[in-house]
Amino acid sequence: MGELFYWILNMSITAAIVGLVVSACRKIRKIPKRLITVLWLAPFLRMICPFTINSPLSILNLVASFTRKVLIMPDRAEFTLANYMRAADSYFPILFRKDSYRILFALSGWLWLSVALLLQVVWILTYRCTMKDLQDPENRKNGDLIVFSKMVKEPAVYGIWKPLIYLPMEYEKEINPYVLAHEKMHIARRDNFKRILAVGIVCFHWFNPLAWQFLRYYLEDLEFACDEAVISHYSQQQKKEYALVLIDRADHRKKVFFASAFGSSNLRMRLEHVLSYKKLSIYSALCFTAFILLLLFTMLTNAD
Repeated sequence: MGELFYWILNMSITAAIVGLVVSACRKIRKIPKRLITVLWLAPFLRMICPFTINSPLSILNLVASFTRKVLIMPDRAEFTLANYMRAADSYFPILFRKDSYRILFALSGWLWLSVALLLQVVWILTYRCTMKDLQDPENRKNGDLIVFSKMVKEPAVYGIWKPLIYLPMEYEKEINPYVLAHEKMHIARRDNFKRILAVGIVCFHWFNPLAWQFLRYYLEDLEFACDEAVISHYSQQQKKEYALVLIDRADHRKKVFFASAFGSSNLRMRLEHVLSYKKLSIYSALCFTAFILLLLFTMLTNAD
């Protein structure tokens, strides 16, 4: 268990470095949030995959002085692992420099695994209980996607494999088209599945406060990206009407990890984003896409 936790710790450090780069990029307002959500693949992949290839373009070259070297995987010379801890004399298998290191990592490893599994169980049970509570006999279904329910206070998409749009009973009289378009976009983008996957990954890095911060940013960016996808063909007047609906639902905001809700996330930033959003030209979209792909490559490779 100590050896496993050693690599988890190294992966978490790498993910923290990469995640800080993505956090900086998300402050560049001209980059569409739909592309920023693609960038978040890098830290999450770094949290679950210990090995990758080397590259002189890797962003980790900037911090290479803090690592002794990358470690080449046995029998797979093209893959390497970043090594930040430098607590062992050999690594396949790990032979710690001191017996105290071996004991420390063994105990820490069991603690890490116990808390990680507990967190996984808690959010899975929470999800199952929530979905069970939503199966109210007084629910009224409208078509294949929409369910009117007194169990929800705001519009939201619940479910992973067969997501449904749950609307408060007040919407039965008249469904707001902007709300419906937003929730349908969440389903089209499979945002609930992305949320569940991100939460599950971060639970294994519970000891890293940056991992939880990155999760919060990612969930916010999913909402921004959904807004972008919905309003990409809206007129300025329609954007204003969409923003007014956001304000109207502000009092009902409730953060749920596994549900994509219309009124969730940072209201002020979403309003600014909606009202200032301008669709990119084809040339600008191609340039930003190329930049994002190049940046992804630099974040997913190890220092040369």
